[in-house]
Amino acid sequence: MARLYRHKNRGYQIRYIVYFPDGTQEQKYRYYSSKAKAITDYPDIEVLETHSLKDTLTASELRFALRKGFISREEARALGGPDTPLILPHWDELKKAFLARSAENVRDYMHYFNTRRAENLTNYFGTKPVNEITEATVQKYMRERLKTVKGKTVRADLLTLSQILDIAVEQNALPSNPARTVDSRMLRRDTRERKPRSLTKEEISVLVKTAREDTAHFGGEAYPIIMTYLYTGMRRGELVYLKTGDVDLGKRAITVQPSAADKFSTKSGKFRIIGINRNLTDILRLFVERKTKYLFGTKNEPLLLPNGHSVAFLALRKKAKLPNDITLHSLRHTYITHLLDAGVPIRRVQYLAGHADIKTTMKYAHLLPSDEIAEDRLSF
Repeated sequence: MARLYRHKNRGYQIRYIVYFPDGTQEQKYRYYSSKAKAITDYPDIEVLETHSLKDTLTASELRFALRKGFISREEARALGGPDTPLILPHWDELKKAFLARSAENVRDYMHYFNTRRAENLTNYFGTKPVNEITEATVQKYMRERLKTVKGKTVRADLLTLSQILDIAVEQNALPSNPARTVDSRMLRRDTRERKPRSLTKEEISVLVKTAREDTAHFGGEAYPIIMTYLYTGMRRGELVYLKTGDVDLGKRAITVQPSAADKFSTKSGKFRIIGINRNLTDILRLFVERKTKYLFGTKNEPLLLPNGHSVAFLALRKKAKLPNDITLHSLRHTYITHLLDAGVPIRRVQYLAGHADIKTTMKYAHLLPSDEIAEDRLSF
């Protein structure tokens, strides 16, 4: 058994033996400046000695003993076997463990996003030894990622990275989680108010005309898809996964709702019902009569995935020679702005748009064009 001694020259000493699978053993010593420090390590050294004797050391125990300096790297390899990756877990091993937890503990649509973020992180961290992932490494990743995506996306990536590296800490591969302590001030939310970009009537006319004549984008269905975006204000994921059964032409109503099967959820996680404009009814009738699973899709699959819609729209915008600040999401802004401009009550617009907070809807109300001088309504 491991022994703790008072050493006449070096404070305190722990003497212990490491037993190897080939029958050999190595007597080892560790020295401490105080008894308190020695007592802290003693139970872990005793576990190392006992489990090496019984040949029951786990990968986690080996990694811990190596990190603490109880054994050398060569001794760890001898204890674990030359072909066993016991020294440090590989990134793929950590990712697999994380996704297993995710599948068990979160909703399907959240697991879908966890999977996507884990794959994105793999592109950057997958080739790095886990013990080389430091605060500096994480900060560098954040800076590079911010060049192409928004801060909230990097914040979500950082959360996933933290959860993956938590597993490395649990397995004693890291002393602490660098993603938990990293300085994330660069990801602070931008509090500057941004003006939602809506299309003018002239821009709508040009876009609709271009879509009507186009056969190369949106799987040849550019016109009905663009008109649906304009008349419903749906987000791209909501339209992509819209089921034919959720479109009721008789009542002129569309039910927008989460779908666990598609690993998709509305932004608020709730359903809402949107009216179908008379001008849109005949456009959608042909697609409803096809009786496919998705309104805009083949027999069992969406015509395009969300990213495909964005790419197709950018190509259509270029073809229409519209300004670059117009995006696919601008069609949603246009829907909301024009409803408010038509006098629809703001609470009703909040519901139709699926805004959780009326403050989001009010941003559009503040930006409604008007040539009227409001003060002219005063009469004293």
